[in-house]
Amino acid sequence: LDSPFQFLAAAEEYYHCFILKDRDTTSIRVGMDATCSGSAVMSGIRLCKTGATLVNVYPSNEPQDLYKATWDELVAINNSQSIPSIRPQLLKVWSSKKYGRAAAKKMIMDAQYSAGERRQMQEFYEYHDNDIPEKYKLNQSEVKAFRSLWTTAMNEVCSFKFVVDWFQARAQEIYDSGKREIVIPTPSGCVQHMKYPVYNLERVKTFHHGSMNYRKTYEYEPTDEPDIKAWLRAVTANTIHSIDGAIMVLGLKDFEYPFSTIHDCAATYAGKPMDKMLHDLKVGFIKAVSFNIWDEF
Repeated sequence: LDSPFQFLAAAEEYYHCFILKDRDTTSIRVGMDATCSGSAVMSGIRLCKTGATLVNVYPSNEPQDLYKATWDELVAINNSQSIPSIRPQLLKVWSSKKYGRAAAKKMIMDAQYSAGERRQMQEFYEYHDNDIPEKYKLNQSEVKAFRSLWTTAMNEVCSFKFVVDWFQARAQEIYDSGKREIVIPTPSGCVQHMKYPVYNLERVKTFHHGSMNYRKTYEYEPTDEPDIKAWLRAVTANTIHSIDGAIMVLGLKDFEYPFSTIHDCAATYAGKPMDKMLHDLKVGFIKAVSFNIWDEF
Protein backbone atom coordinates (compact mmCIF):
# COMPACT_ATOMS: atom_id res chain seq x y z
CA LEU A 1 0.00 0.00 0.00
CA ASP A 2 1.26 3.47 -0.86
CA SER A 3 0.15 5.14 2.36
CA PRO A 4 1.39 4.00 5.79
CA PHE A 5 -2.04 4.87 7.18
CA GLN A 6 -3.69 2.58 4.64
CA PHE A 7 -1.35 -0.17 5.75
CA LEU A 8 -2.21 0.39 9.42
CA ALA A 9 -5.94 0.36 8.63
CA ALA A 10 -5.57 -2.89 6.69
CA ALA A 11 -3.46 -4.44 9.47
CA GLU A 12 -6.06 -3.47 12.08
CA GLU A 13 -8.86 -5.02 9.99
CA TYR A 14 -6.81 -8.21 9.44
CA TYR A 15 -6.07 -8.52 13.16
CA HIS A 16 -9.74 -8.40 14.12
CA CYS A 17 -11.06 -10.57 11.27
CA PHE A 18 -8.43 -13.31 11.13
CA ILE A 19 -6.61 -13.34 14.50
CA LEU A 20 -9.10 -12.21 17.16
CA LYS A 21 -12.02 -13.23 14.91
CA ASP A 22 -14.35 -10.80 16.65
CA ARG A 23 -15.53 -9.35 13.30
CA ASP A 24 -16.82 -10.95 10.13
CA THR A 25 -16.97 -7.79 8.01
CA THR A 26 -14.47 -5.03 7.26
CA SER A 27 -14.61 -1.42 6.15
CA ILE A 28 -12.02 -2.10 3.44
CA ARG A 29 -13.54 -2.19 -0.02
CA VAL A 30 -12.42 -4.61 -2.69
CA GLY A 31 -13.54 -4.82 -6.27
CA MET A 32 -13.87 -7.34 -9.06
CA ASP A 33 -14.03 -7.00 -12.81
CA ALA A 34 -15.71 -9.25 -15.37
CA THR A 35 -13.43 -11.14 -17.76
CA CYS A 36 -14.10 -9.60 -21.18
CA SER A 37 -17.76 -8.97 -20.36
CA GLY A 38 -18.84 -8.35 -23.95
CA SER A 39 -17.70 -11.79 -25.03
CA ALA A 40 -19.13 -13.28 -21.82
CA VAL A 41 -22.59 -11.88 -22.56
CA MET A 42 -22.42 -12.99 -26.18
CA SER A 43 -21.45 -16.50 -25.12
CA GLY A 44 -24.27 -16.51 -22.60
CA ILE A 45 -27.04 -15.47 -24.98
CA ARG A 46 -25.76 -18.03 -27.52
CA LEU A 47 -25.41 -20.77 -24.88
CA CYS A 48 -21.86 -21.25 -26.19
CA LYS A 49 -19.96 -23.40 -23.69
CA THR A 50 -16.59 -22.97 -25.40
CA GLY A 51 -16.81 -19.18 -25.46
CA ALA A 52 -18.12 -19.07 -21.89
CA THR A 53 -15.21 -21.21 -20.69
CA LEU A 54 -12.63 -18.89 -22.27
CA VAL A 55 -13.96 -15.93 -20.25
CA ASN A 56 -14.38 -17.88 -16.99
CA VAL A 57 -18.18 -17.94 -17.01
CA TYR A 58 -18.19 -21.71 -17.29
CA PRO A 59 -16.00 -23.38 -14.63
CA SER A 60 -12.70 -25.01 -15.55
CA ASN A 61 -9.69 -26.44 -13.71
CA GLU A 62 -7.69 -23.20 -13.99
CA PRO A 63 -8.37 -19.56 -14.95
CA GLN A 64 -8.91 -19.05 -18.68
CA ASP A 65 -7.71 -16.16 -20.83
CA LEU A 66 -9.47 -15.34 -24.10
CA TYR A 67 -6.81 -12.85 -25.16
CA LYS A 68 -3.95 -15.31 -24.66
CA ALA A 69 -5.92 -18.13 -26.31
CA THR A 70 -6.44 -16.02 -29.43
CA TRP A 71 -2.77 -15.04 -29.53
CA ASP A 72 -1.68 -18.66 -29.02
CA GLU A 73 -3.93 -19.69 -31.92
CA LEU A 74 -2.29 -17.07 -34.16
CA VAL A 75 1.15 -18.40 -33.22
CA ALA A 76 0.07 -21.99 -33.91
CA ILE A 77 -1.34 -21.09 -37.33
CA ASN A 78 1.81 -19.21 -38.25
CA ASN A 79 4.13 -21.99 -37.09
CA SER A 80 2.14 -24.65 -38.96
CA GLN A 81 2.94 -23.02 -42.30
CA SER A 82 5.65 -24.67 -44.38
CA ILE A 83 7.36 -21.28 -44.52
CA PRO A 84 6.07 -19.23 -41.54
CA SER A 85 4.89 -15.73 -42.44
CA ILE A 86 6.35 -14.33 -39.21
CA ARG A 87 9.61 -15.46 -37.64
CA PRO A 88 8.64 -18.12 -35.03
CA GLN A 89 11.46 -17.05 -32.72
CA LEU A 90 10.11 -13.49 -32.72
CA LEU A 91 6.60 -14.68 -31.87
CA LYS A 92 8.11 -16.74 -29.06
CA VAL A 93 9.59 -13.55 -27.61
CA TRP A 94 6.23 -11.78 -28.01
CA SER A 95 4.60 -14.63 -26.09
CA SER A 96 7.16 -14.72 -23.26
CA LYS A 97 7.09 -10.95 -22.79
CA LYS A 98 3.27 -10.89 -23.10
CA TYR A 99 3.36 -8.46 -26.03
CA GLY A 100 1.11 -10.82 -27.97
CA ARG A 101 -1.54 -11.02 -25.28
CA ALA A 102 -1.51 -7.24 -24.86
CA ALA A 103 -1.98 -6.73 -28.61
CA ALA A 104 -4.77 -9.32 -28.71
CA LYS A 105 -6.57 -7.65 -25.81
CA LYS A 106 -6.56 -4.25 -27.50
CA MET A 107 -7.94 -5.73 -30.71
CA ILE A 108 -10.56 -7.97 -29.10
CA MET A 109 -11.84 -5.14 -26.89
CA ASP A 110 -12.81 -3.33 -30.11
CA ALA A 111 -13.87 -6.40 -32.09
CA GLN A 112 -16.44 -7.60 -29.57
CA TYR A 113 -18.39 -4.38 -30.07
CA SER A 114 -18.48 -4.72 -33.89
CA ALA A 115 -15.33 -2.79 -34.79
CA GLY A 116 -14.21 -4.00 -38.20
CA GLU A 117 -10.89 -5.47 -39.23
CA ARG A 118 -9.55 -2.04 -40.17
CA ARG A 119 -10.19 -0.63 -36.71
CA GLN A 120 -8.72 -3.70 -35.04
CA MET A 121 -5.57 -3.36 -37.11
CA GLN A 122 -5.31 0.32 -36.16
CA GLU A 123 -5.09 -0.80 -32.54
CA PHE A 124 -2.35 -3.24 -33.50
CA TYR A 125 -0.38 -0.66 -35.49
CA GLU A 126 -0.49 1.84 -32.63
CA TYR A 127 0.62 -0.75 -30.09
CA HIS A 128 3.31 -2.15 -32.38
CA ASP A 129 4.74 1.25 -33.30
CA ASN A 130 4.58 2.88 -29.87
CA ASP A 131 5.05 0.12 -27.30
CA ILE A 132 7.18 -2.62 -28.83
CA PRO A 133 10.98 -2.23 -28.51
CA GLU A 134 12.67 -1.69 -31.86
CA LYS A 135 14.52 -5.02 -31.81
CA TYR A 136 11.24 -6.92 -31.41
CA LYS A 137 9.21 -5.14 -34.08
CA LEU A 138 7.81 -7.05 -37.06
CA ASN A 139 9.16 -6.16 -40.47
CA GLN A 140 6.91 -4.80 -43.20
CA SER A 141 6.01 -8.16 -44.74
CA GLU A 142 5.33 -9.64 -41.28
CA VAL A 143 2.99 -6.80 -40.38
CA LYS A 144 1.10 -7.43 -43.60
CA ALA A 145 0.90 -11.16 -42.85
CA PHE A 146 -0.27 -10.49 -39.30
CA ARG A 147 -3.62 -9.20 -40.59
CA SER A 148 -4.51 -12.48 -42.28
CA LEU A 149 -3.26 -14.56 -39.37
CA TRP A 150 -5.27 -12.46 -36.92
CA THR A 151 -8.53 -12.85 -38.87
CA THR A 152 -8.11 -16.62 -39.03
CA ALA A 153 -7.27 -16.88 -35.32
CA MET A 154 -10.24 -14.71 -34.35
CA ASN A 155 -12.65 -16.87 -36.34
CA GLU A 156 -11.24 -20.00 -34.71
CA VAL A 157 -11.35 -18.81 -31.08
CA CYS A 158 -13.87 -15.99 -30.65
CA SER A 159 -17.59 -16.64 -30.83
CA PHE A 160 -19.00 -13.15 -31.21
CA LYS A 161 -18.92 -12.63 -35.00
CA PHE A 162 -22.28 -14.40 -35.30
CA VAL A 163 -23.80 -12.03 -32.73
CA VAL A 164 -22.42 -8.92 -34.45
CA ASP A 165 -23.68 -10.08 -37.85
CA TRP A 166 -27.13 -10.92 -36.47
CA PHE A 167 -27.71 -7.57 -34.77
CA GLN A 168 -26.46 -5.66 -37.79
CA ALA A 169 -28.79 -7.64 -40.06
CA ARG A 170 -31.69 -6.92 -37.68
CA ALA A 171 -30.83 -3.20 -37.66
CA GLN A 172 -30.82 -3.19 -41.47
CA GLU A 173 -34.20 -4.93 -41.48
CA ILE A 174 -35.67 -2.32 -39.10
CA TYR A 175 -34.24 0.49 -41.24
CA ASP A 176 -35.68 -1.02 -44.44
CA SER A 177 -39.10 -1.20 -42.79
CA GLY A 178 -39.11 2.61 -42.49
CA LYS A 179 -38.62 2.86 -38.72
CA ARG A 180 -36.84 5.95 -37.39
CA GLU A 181 -35.41 4.33 -34.28
CA ILE A 182 -34.48 0.94 -32.84
CA VAL A 183 -36.10 0.00 -29.54
CA ILE A 184 -33.72 -2.32 -27.71
CA PRO A 185 -35.33 -4.47 -24.98
CA THR A 186 -33.34 -5.38 -21.89
CA PRO A 187 -33.59 -8.24 -19.36
CA SER A 188 -34.35 -5.74 -16.57
CA GLY A 189 -37.54 -4.56 -18.29
CA CYS A 190 -36.19 -1.20 -19.48
CA VAL A 191 -35.91 -0.26 -23.14
CA GLN A 192 -33.26 1.73 -24.95
CA HIS A 193 -34.27 4.04 -27.82
CA MET A 194 -31.48 4.17 -30.41
CA LYS A 195 -31.91 6.95 -32.99
CA TYR A 196 -28.66 8.33 -34.48
CA PRO A 197 -30.16 10.72 -37.05
CA VAL A 198 -28.48 12.01 -40.17
CA TYR A 199 -27.15 15.54 -39.59
CA ASN A 200 -27.14 18.41 -42.06
CA LEU A 201 -24.57 21.18 -41.96
CA GLU A 202 -26.45 24.48 -41.49
CA ARG A 203 -25.05 27.98 -41.87
CA VAL A 204 -25.65 30.23 -38.87
CA LYS A 205 -25.14 33.99 -38.51
CA THR A 206 -23.74 35.13 -35.19
CA PHE A 207 -21.90 38.00 -33.51
CA HIS A 208 -18.17 37.47 -33.04
CA HIS A 209 -15.79 38.87 -30.40
CA GLY A 210 -18.00 41.81 -29.56
CA SER A 211 -18.24 42.97 -33.16
CA MET A 212 -21.58 44.30 -34.40
CA ASN A 213 -20.95 42.60 -37.74
CA TYR A 214 -22.39 39.15 -38.43
CA ARG A 215 -19.96 36.34 -38.97
CA LYS A 216 -20.85 33.11 -40.75
CA THR A 217 -20.38 29.81 -38.97
CA TYR A 218 -21.85 26.33 -39.24
CA GLU A 219 -23.44 23.75 -36.98
CA TYR A 220 -24.91 20.31 -37.44
CA GLU A 221 -28.69 20.01 -37.27
CA PRO A 222 -30.39 16.61 -36.84
CA THR A 223 -32.88 15.48 -39.47
CA ASP A 224 -35.72 12.95 -39.26
CA GLU A 225 -33.71 10.48 -41.33
CA PRO A 226 -31.83 7.74 -39.41
CA ASP A 227 -28.17 7.17 -40.16
CA ILE A 228 -27.97 3.49 -41.12
CA LYS A 229 -24.16 3.45 -40.97
CA ALA A 230 -24.28 4.70 -37.37
CA TRP A 231 -26.97 2.12 -36.59
CA LEU A 232 -24.80 -0.71 -37.87
CA ARG A 233 -21.77 0.53 -35.94
CA ALA A 234 -23.62 0.98 -32.66
CA VAL A 235 -26.38 -1.62 -32.42
CA THR A 236 -24.28 -4.52 -31.09
CA ALA A 237 -22.39 -2.43 -28.54
CA ASN A 238 -25.56 -0.74 -27.30
CA THR A 239 -27.40 -4.05 -26.94
CA ILE A 240 -24.57 -5.84 -25.13
CA HIS A 241 -23.95 -2.86 -22.83
CA SER A 242 -27.68 -2.88 -21.99
CA ILE A 243 -27.40 -6.52 -20.95
CA ASP A 244 -24.28 -5.64 -18.93
CA GLY A 245 -26.30 -3.04 -17.06
CA ALA A 246 -29.18 -5.47 -16.56
CA ILE A 247 -26.81 -7.95 -14.88
CA MET A 248 -26.00 -5.30 -12.27
CA VAL A 249 -29.69 -4.42 -11.81
CA LEU A 250 -30.90 -8.00 -11.52
CA GLY A 251 -28.00 -9.11 -9.35
CA LEU A 252 -27.70 -6.20 -6.94
CA LYS A 253 -31.24 -4.81 -6.65
CA ASP A 254 -31.66 -6.21 -3.12
CA PHE A 255 -28.00 -6.12 -2.07
CA GLU A 256 -27.87 -5.23 1.61
CA TYR A 257 -24.37 -3.72 1.82
CA PRO A 258 -22.99 -0.46 0.42
CA PHE A 259 -21.50 -0.99 -3.04
CA SER A 260 -20.36 0.83 -6.16
CA THR A 261 -20.29 -0.16 -9.83
CA ILE A 262 -18.65 1.05 -13.02
CA HIS A 263 -19.70 -0.76 -16.21
CA ASP A 264 -18.80 -4.43 -15.50
CA CYS A 265 -16.89 -3.74 -12.26
CA ALA A 266 -18.34 -3.88 -8.77
CA ALA A 267 -16.92 -3.16 -5.32
CA THR A 268 -18.05 -3.70 -1.74
CA TYR A 269 -16.53 -4.62 1.61
CA ALA A 270 -14.22 -7.62 1.86
CA GLY A 271 -15.45 -10.79 3.51
CA LYS A 272 -19.11 -11.81 3.58
CA PRO A 273 -20.30 -8.79 1.53
CA MET A 274 -17.95 -9.67 -1.33
CA ASP A 275 -18.89 -13.36 -1.16
CA LYS A 276 -22.56 -12.39 -1.39
CA MET A 277 -21.91 -9.92 -4.23
CA LEU A 278 -20.12 -12.59 -6.24
CA HIS A 279 -23.03 -15.00 -5.73
CA ASP A 280 -25.68 -12.39 -6.56
CA LEU A 281 -23.91 -11.23 -9.72
CA LYS A 282 -23.72 -14.83 -10.92
CA VAL A 283 -27.47 -15.09 -10.41
CA GLY A 284 -27.93 -11.77 -12.20
CA PHE A 285 -25.84 -13.00 -15.13
CA ILE A 286 -27.90 -16.18 -15.46
CA LYS A 287 -31.15 -14.20 -15.42
CA ALA A 288 -29.87 -11.64 -17.93
CA VAL A 289 -28.58 -14.11 -20.52
CA SER A 290 -31.69 -16.28 -20.09
CA PHE A 291 -33.72 -13.38 -21.52
CA ASN A 292 -34.61 -14.31 -25.11
CA ILE A 293 -33.08 -11.31 -26.85
CA TRP A 294 -33.40 -13.01 -30.24
CA ASP A 295 -37.22 -13.09 -30.14
CA GLU A 296 -37.72 -9.87 -28.17
CA PHE A 297 -35.46 -7.65 -30.29
